[in-house]
Amino acid sequence: MRIKLDKKLVSGRFARSLGTYDENAIVQRDMAAELVNALKDCAGVNFTRIFEVGCGTGILTRHIAKELNYEKLIVNDLVPEYMVPIMEMVTCDFMAGDVETLPGMPRELDLIISNATFQWMENMERVLRRLAEKLNNNGIVAFSTFGVDNIMEIGELLGIKLRYLKADDIRDALGYCYQELYFSETRRELKFADPQMLLRHLQKTGVTGIRKDIWTKSMMQKFMDDYAERYGDQSGVKLTYHPMIFIARKTEKGG
Repeated sequence: MRIKLDKKLVSGRFARSLGTYDENAIVQRDMAAELVNALKDCAGVNFTRIFEVGCGTGILTRHIAKELNYEKLIVNDLVPEYMVPIMEMVTCDFMAGDVETLPGMPRELDLIISNATFQWMENMERVLRRLAEKLNNNGIVAFSTFGVDNIMEIGELLGIKLRYLKADDIRDALGYCYQELYFSETRRELKFADPQMLLRHLQKTGVTGIRKDIWTKSMMQKFMDDYAERYGDQSGVKLTYHPMIFIARKTEKGG
């Protein structure tokens, strides 16, 4: 069974994780740091107009403000509650909404950048084409996302197909409008003392937004018992993350 994305549910879960996300988003923090370091190596640090997609609590926004030179920063997120902490953090414009349908998107951009957000897109190719229309000639799109092995233990145990793309699928989506400058992917295992701690980690990072099922106490206990048996050992239980980073330059075909 393949999960159908519920953007309203995603927004609500991330809004509730506002106070806990930064501390628990271990992998996402490392992704943001690698993304900006790779960007500096590929395209330098000077970008007149920057648009950040899916700013969240500002993990990437901090890197942008500290390490890049720009005249204008516009940030976006599906969750309007993020506007206050973001605008207290940096001088920027904030646009709330879904970037797939967002009206009045900024234009004449030199850089569109995003950390751990593109996995929530319904149609990657359509999004990347739309973003290309907003970039200047030779503008840069730089983003991190998650691959097909991300939290694979959850999908295997529940018998569901999670909504992650292969690197080649994303390359195909980029191919029409962009020239790839950088790519990396890793698989990283986090360890938790028990399945309950793992579920708390997911809840505190908003990742539980993929489903809205209501579990009974017995269902929850069965899940934790099965998880420990299948993915646990004496040191605890594992959870796999599959980060991928893409940096690409808009080509003439990007219009």
